[in-house]
Amino acid sequence: MLTLSTMSTVTMAADQAIQTNFTSDQVKQIQQITRDYLIKNPDVLVAASQTLQQQEAQKQMIQGKEGIKANIAALINPPGALIAGNPQGSITLVEFFDYQCAHCKEMSASIDSLIKANPNLRIVFKDFPIFGQSSVLAAAAAFAANQQGKYYAFHQALLNSDGPLTEDKVYAIAQKLGLDVNRLKSDMSSNQKAINDMLAANFSLVKALGLVGTPAFIAAKTNATKNSDIEFFPGALPQDKLQDMITKAEKS
Repeated sequence: MLTLSTMSTVTMAADQAIQTNFTSDQVKQIQQITRDYLIKNPDVLVAASQTLQQQEAQKQMIQGKEGIKANIAALINPPGALIAGNPQGSITLVEFFDYQCAHCKEMSASIDSLIKANPNLRIVFKDFPIFGQSSVLAAAAAFAANQQGKYYAFHQALLNSDGPLTEDKVYAIAQKLGLDVNRLKSDMSSNQKAINDMLAANFSLVKALGLVGTPAFIAAKTNATKNSDIEFFPGALPQDKLQDMITKAEKS
């Protein structure tokens, strides 16, 4: 699909360039020549596709960094933040995630290792539930687990679970961790507005940053302002690259 899209983009650009300079028959001939050439030379399509991807990535980075600077307080120090690591840490790593996102699941071990390797690191988790109602349920349950002091343990257990996060599975995980499941359900119900407000705020940030998926990471000093240096990457990263982001933020 990417190749067809790229071909369409290239041929449309050619069409627009020749519309006003040639007769109708000449335009049709040039269009056919262009299409035939692209079909016979797929490497051109690959190169064009890579260029388009790079351009889109660059646009997303620019929009993301502008959005971060405009919303730095809501990202780094939001009220009621769901936090792991050192709550007083001078460096903050923000992660946008979904409990059913495969890449987020794969990175959970790296996040845990980073917390252990960086005693000054504070992590702010931003639920971005894009995989349906089960992800919303998991986000609500994690919010409620925070009120029992077991947010991070529950968070990691959800990410490390296999298969879809059904309601029964979410509560079974909670019970296995020693959470009071009846209280968890009650807190989910009584805090529904707060949970909805949190998710709405997160989605507003997602829009401001131009994010289209999970995970996404931001690293900055905890006291960062809009004029501070910020590290940003929209996508999954190896642990060493995330560590590089943290180190750069610390030295900024």
